[in-house]
Amino acid sequence: MNLDRIKRGISWFIDGIKKIVSKSKVEGKIIILVGGRGSGKSETAKHLCKEFKGKKYVFEFDRNGDFTEFNNIDKEAYSSIQNCTVIEDNEVDELEAGLYINEDFSMLTREGEAKYLELLKHIRHKGINIVIITHTIGQIPNNVLHEANCLLLYKNAGVTPQKLATLITPKKAYAIKRALNELKEYEYYFVSLEEDAWIGHPVSNRDISPIKDYLKGKINLEDIPVDNDNSNNDEDKRRLNAKKPLIEQAIKQGWDYELIAATYDTKKSYVMKLASEMRNNGEPIMDRRRREWRVRNRRR
Repeated sequence: MNLDRIKRGISWFIDGIKKIVSKSKVEGKIIILVGGRGSGKSETAKHLCKEFKGKKYVFEFDRNGDFTEFNNIDKEAYSSIQNCTVIEDNEVDELEAGLYINEDFSMLTREGEAKYLELLKHIRHKGINIVIITHTIGQIPNNVLHEANCLLLYKNAGVTPQKLATLITPKKAYAIKRALNELKEYEYYFVSLEEDAWIGHPVSNRDISPIKDYLKGKINLEDIPVDNDNSNNDEDKRRLNAKKPLIEQAIKQGWDYELIAATYDTKKSYVMKLASEMRNNGEPIMDRRRREWRVRNRRR
């Protein structure tokens, strides 16, 4: 085991966090985003970075707890966000309080896991929030899972009620089963990991304001509002279904989502939901992160 590599990664982060003087009265929170490729996890994280004021740090560790390089698309997307720093090595002079994003969490060695737990405790103590992104719940060590406040499950999270109940508490097995069944109707579902806390809450669009408000301590998990798109009357649903082919065509042509929403008098969240479904179904959609998409939409 090369402890020097861990020292250059997680331990470097711990040393930097210790130096932060935080005046926050709100304990830092840990949210784990779970979902398969294309489900929208990184999209959520990027929107959070755009909405959060102050510093944002995005990083990824290998199994030894050392920094790894980002792919060019994600690196460009995060780096284009104001006050957002992508860390691929210990090249940052000084860390500041803010939002920390751990992209694509990897299984860690025993030493790496111990260091990571220490990092989480220092982050929480300083009132700093961390969002951990993973493809499967099996990637997250139980010790790390037990430190987290909640899971944010996406439609293709691939988590069974039995597995989730075992990881959290068997007492919640029925509620967890209900949550995963309801997840079929929503974009993502909050599941509390606190023993005596409320179990979960569905959110039916890609609006990240509930997550932002929760991380900032403005609301509790149980206060997160449910989007009522699913409760539209039959007439509203017929109108929306009539627009759907036109909206899908605009998405394929690479229109900006806000422009589509304004043109067809709908919510941006609905446009994003359709785009996610189309992407998961393998339909060709112009990548909004690429330069040619930005150039095209500047001309509109």
